[in-house]
Amino acid sequence: MSFLLPLGLLALSSVIALIIIWIIKPKYHEKTISSTLIWELSLKYQKRKMPFQWLKQSLLLLLQILILVILSFMLAKPFIKLNTRGGEKIFILDCSASMQAVTNGETRFDKAKKEILKTVGQKTDEDKITIILAEKTATFAVRRENANDVINKVINEAECSYTSSDIASAISLANGVLTENPSAEIILYTDVDYVHPGYVTVKNMSEGEWNVSVLSFNAELKNGFYQFSADVASYNRAANVTVKLIVNGVDRDDKKIDLEQTRTVYIAQNASQTVVWHEESDLQVYSFEKATIAIYENDSFGYDNSLTVYGKTRRRYVELISEYPNMLNVALLSNPENSVFQASLKPTPNIYDSGYDLYLYEGYMPEKLPTDGALIIVNPTSSAFGFTVGGEVSMNCVGVGNDTLSATYRSIMGGITPRNIKFTKYTKITSCDGYDVLMTCNGDPTILVNEIDGTTVIVLAFDIHYSDLPMLLDFPLLVNNACDYAAPLTLDKYLYETGDVVSVHTKPNAVSATLTTAEKTEEYERLPFEFTCSKPGEFTIVQNLSNGKVRTDTLFARIPSDESNFAFVGDTLAPDKIPFASETDIEYNSLQLIRYLAMLLLLLIAAEWGVQYHEQF
Repeated sequence: MSFLLPLGLLALSSVIALIIIWIIKPKYHEKTISSTLIWELSLKYQKRKMPFQWLKQSLLLLLQILILVILSFMLAKPFIKLNTRGGEKIFILDCSASMQAVTNGETRFDKAKKEILKTVGQKTDEDKITIILAEKTATFAVRRENANDVINKVINEAECSYTSSDIASAISLANGVLTENPSAEIILYTDVDYVHPGYVTVKNMSEGEWNVSVLSFNAELKNGFYQFSADVASYNRAANVTVKLIVNGVDRDDKKIDLEQTRTVYIAQNASQTVVWHEESDLQVYSFEKATIAIYENDSFGYDNSLTVYGKTRRRYVELISEYPNMLNVALLSNPENSVFQASLKPTPNIYDSGYDLYLYEGYMPEKLPTDGALIIVNPTSSAFGFTVGGEVSMNCVGVGNDTLSATYRSIMGGITPRNIKFTKYTKITSCDGYDVLMTCNGDPTILVNEIDGTTVIVLAFDIHYSDLPMLLDFPLLVNNACDYAAPLTLDKYLYETGDVVSVHTKPNAVSATLTTAEKTEEYERLPFEFTCSKPGEFTIVQNLSNGKVRTDTLFARIPSDESNFAFVGDTLAPDKIPFASETDIEYNSLQLIRYLAMLLLLLIAAEWGVQYHEQF
């Protein structure tokens, strides 16, 4: 028997105090009687008939001592450690993507589940089982459970992921169970061997499977044409690998075509090879929509046999209209995400009102709002779109920030110091109902923004050639802040790993969006939105705009490259020793005695009361 609070046994000192009280307590009362002869004869008779008479005289004391002992034990919280805990096991099931490698039609993950079910079937009814699923985040599937039906259900329903696994976090969760039962065994079902597994038993489910993987794929402009290159690796076998390049949406003679080229390369065991498609007569690509590298081999793991990159969708397309566009063009191109088309004003206007993400007009006023992009107007020449121009003002003044705490101000003016911007001429705006004024000059609005029918409109009411703004570092920052606010790129990037969370920056005039994968289609009405790349492959995002048009973006999710390395050997899994809680802090699988002591205490109190009553009456 053990105690959770051994200090409670100090209450046993009350027994000594009780005995002292009994010693000093008077044991008789003085009375006058005529003779003691009959009493002496009675005592001799009682001693012959009742040899344990002393016990009756001390019964009350014994009962009171027992009551104090029981109370002291209850304060110490006694329990009995059960001896049926040696069979407790903690199973860590690796749910990483590589566990889906197939041998003879069966995955490593399924083999691990079968072995766990077999072990569970051999346990006793008292043995407890913990199952930890090691995915991108490790979680308990079941914790210290002994019901076989519950355990079997959890194992059968467990699914392998397409991400990497956090084995370290899984070991940490298992250590928490060890503090409750240090004799429990940790068993890791995985596909990796470890040089120093420590106190963890490792069950490797791999059988030397072969895997060919596309590690990387790039498209780089060189001499006006794209050069495609891919790194391909082969694990656990040397092989001649067939690699195909597929390029879709190639601009050729005012039409879109698809190009394909196949190579066979030799790759040594556990090595990689770079495959390059140089500029060739039949592969001169200066513009494309999508390019895919694919491996056609019957390896054990097919989820990393292809990789896709995208061309046009990776950029923000800007139409720049200005008589003197050089300074704005340089500011726009300081952001590599911008692709700028300069429309000419002279000798004849060559302006497009659709087909671009952003329209930046300097010294020019369009007749109507764009139908598919945002609008930035620099130095407006006439009234339009809800603001009124009152002519030019020639005077020396500096910019003053307005409503600096608003989210719009922080987005467009973030990092900008308005007082550093000096003007000698600006356009006076006499009215601008509905606009947020971000900067003023001499009290007149000089930078203002509004949403009109779902289209973002930003106005810079001054001629940048009559200010020192182009000479400041604030200039490219202001231009690109405005671009990011008015026409945000839908995606931060176009190549993700499975398990990544994707933030979709929808256009301001988007009313809904659709996410389509090879398996399903999801509708989103609350914009912007996020989703998780649960499986490898393409994800297509279609935004439905308020003007009836749509915007389509596509991304590719790949298996983490570490999951492709079937030859990997781990170093240290767990240290040889771990610190456990002290004996008094361990929550044992035990028989708690306090309830039984409470029942015994009630019986003793009733008996003590009965003895007291018998002696007095």
